[in-house]
Amino acid sequence: DERPSLRSLPRFWDSNRLEKVADGGRLEAKMMNDERKNLDPWALACVDSRANYLGGDRFSMTPILDMITHDGSIKTRARLNEDKGFSGPGDVLCLTSGRSFSKGEEAFISYGNLANIDTLSDYGFVSENNPCNSESIGVRMMGRDPFSVTVYADGSVDAGAKATLRYSLANEEELEVFSSFDTK
Repeated sequence: DERPSLRSLPRFWDSNRLEKVADGGRLEAKMMNDERKNLDPWALACVDSRANYLGGDRFSMTPILDMITHDGSIKTRARLNEDKGFSGPGDVLCLTSGRSFSKGEEAFISYGNLANIDTLSDYGFVSENNPCNSESIGVRMMGRDPFSVTVYADGSVDAGAKATLRYSLANEEELEVFSSFDTK
């Protein structure tokens, strides 16, 4: 059987495979943080990959819904209609997509504002153009305290880190310009 299974999720990878992911150890740290030694890992993977959060401490396993492909750019709203069951008592989960789809066209929903590390660990995939993705890069320079730079999906860099980086890399002439801002 060539179909992916829950056992292909990173939570089931051995430490050698996790170490090969070039992300500075973020995935491995997430797996360790998400680990629940008192729960069956396969059962937890079922819930994490197929349940919908309904608020409070309520979750819903929603068959077929997990077959709709995730697209982080699709605005999706969820609403729970309580006691509106189709064939008797029960709640109904209603999803509204932010766009219309033509007959025969694949429909997409957003699973939430999830970075690639989240979709990889819980669903087993990453998106090339994930609008929620960001990468944090640790920067260490001689004679300076280390700091992090966050690069967002659109390629922009967080302003505080950009200012720190500019200051750290400035030559004497540029430092005079920076210091003139302090006296005004």
